[in-house]
Amino acid sequence: MSVQTIRDVLISVLGDKVGHYQARKEWNDKYAIFGETSATTELSADDRETETVIAGEIFYYTSEEYDSNVNAICEALARAEVSYSIVTIGWEQENRQISYQIHWEVACGAGEIY
Repeated sequence: MSVQTIRDVLISVLGDKVGHYQARKEWNDKYAIFGETSATTELSADDRETETVIAGEIFYYTSEEYDSNVNAICEALARAEVSYSIVTIGWEQENRQISYQIHWEVACGAGEIY
């Protein structure tokens, strides 16, 4: 598993409306931005690195109330065996959209992120 797993999960639901850290200017509805926020190294008893756990956030923006894409994103993350939780749901007055913040974590190989 890797950060690219998150990208692939989002693409499976939203097509090309997925950005790594930023959105395209032409996107105005039903798009997601994702990015890594931290990396933790797990060590074995003999002080050798066994795996790296990468954590990050997904921000999904929509103007549709009860948007089924939110369920689809969560289901796709679960199928990919990605640990996730919805952290916040809120109204963005500036762009007049509902935003969903989803925290995720993936375990990668030793010293691997991508």
